[in-house]
Amino acid sequence: MTKQTKKRRPASKSRQTKPSEKKDLRKSTGSQLEFTSAVIAASPVGLVVIDVHGRIQQVNNAALEVFDINRDSVILPGGRRQPSVFVELLPEKEQSRWQYMINMVLSTRDSYTDDRFFHHTGYVEKVLAVRLSPMPFVQSGEEGLVMTVEDVTNSVLMEKYLILSEKLVAKGELATSVAHELNTHIDAAIQSVQTLQENLQDKAYQEADADSKAIIQSLTRIRHFVDNLIDFSKPHTEYISYDIKHLIEDLLFSLRIQPRFKQTHFTIDLSRDVPSLEMDVGQIQQVFMNILNNAADAIEEKAIEYQTEGCELKREIEILASFDRLSERIIIDISDNGVGMTEETMGQIFNMHFSTKKHGHGLGLYNCRKIVEQHHGELIAQSEYGEGTTFRIILPCMQPQME
Repeated sequence: MTKQTKKRRPASKSRQTKPSEKKDLRKSTGSQLEFTSAVIAASPVGLVVIDVHGRIQQVNNAALEVFDINRDSVILPGGRRQPSVFVELLPEKEQSRWQYMINMVLSTRDSYTDDRFFHHTGYVEKVLAVRLSPMPFVQSGEEGLVMTVEDVTNSVLMEKYLILSEKLVAKGELATSVAHELNTHIDAAIQSVQTLQENLQDKAYQEADADSKAIIQSLTRIRHFVDNLIDFSKPHTEYISYDIKHLIEDLLFSLRIQPRFKQTHFTIDLSRDVPSLEMDVGQIQQVFMNILNNAADAIEEKAIEYQTEGCELKREIEILASFDRLSERIIIDISDNGVGMTEETMGQIFNMHFSTKKHGHGLGLYNCRKIVEQHHGELIAQSEYGEGTTFRIILPCMQPQME
């Protein structure tokens, strides 16, 4: 049997890329970059590509519109000058917050998302949906990140108006029900009073005695009904873990558009290490709202005094938040440059029904302290007449476990 030998194939030589193929490869890469740039430019969502040094590599018109940045002020790669550093195109007060987010993503290589990022463009305050994601390479050949930004201001406002309208409807229905119930008892009492007068005139004392008992019964029902209303209105606390910085920014976004706050300059310093805390969001927001409204009233009172003297007052409110790691408590100071308070007034501001306002009911600060104490915190006031007032809110990060 004849043995067949297999022919050996010659060893394959390493394939060399021809110059024409290199040219085609460069052309293909260039086409991909052009395609990517076209996609970024056409995106309805704001897109910014940043290198490891924070320099802009690509940016589309949607992003420029969100940040209120003029296209002519942005320098992109490809020229003799260095590309623009992204944060340097933002208002000075906003730069540190954006730089912090960028540094965090570049150092950890983890994405960062904030669905409600409050940003002041220098012209107007906006609510942005922001996402920063790491990129292995950008045009400069270094690591970087891609940022998507979307203006969700109108959506947030509509959401607030919807919630407000639902609350108003609920209040209206409750008020109608309360009024109907009270009127029923009051009408019965009035009718008994009328018959009582008639029976007394006729000297029908036995019937008059029955009428007086009917009046007492009607008034007793009214009293029980009011007592039940008070019990019903007592706040039912629901604790959840929530970011206090987000609460403050969200509240200020709503307040700044109100006429009484439009001329007020807010200074906000919320320390980055302030953690979330356990609280009833609605109740704590009520505390901030009451204190800020009082600040607006005090500033307005001082502004009127300045006007009579031919001067103009710069309206200022400052909000500072910090974290005491030793006691694990968050400290928030709300200060105004309003008319301030005397020592006598200071000693009574937390008393029920005490008010310096003509039409005040004297329950605002009383309820504020009650809410803060219910959160196992403290509410302290410091004031100097003619200089302004500071309210300090101290809250624990964790609520003690209830039996």
